[in-house]
Amino acid sequence: MCNLSEGIVDRVTERVTAEVIESVTKQRLIEDVRNLMISTGWSSDKAMDALRIPKELRDEIRMAVSR
Repeated sequence: MCNLSEGIVDRVTERVTAEVIESVTKQRLIEDVRNLMISTGWSSDKAMDALRIPKELRDEIRMAVSR
């Protein structure tokens, strides 16, 4: 493979890896929030506070937990 195509493959691999990691991390956070809500009876906001979930992720997680 030439250097140009190797560079393209490397960039695509990095991008896909980052997207998969982000997706898995969000799914794990959703599961953690749900489990904490079930085990404690807390609201999603209180569970996210306890888990120190960043504010920029909270709307997305709140919507996913409510499904």
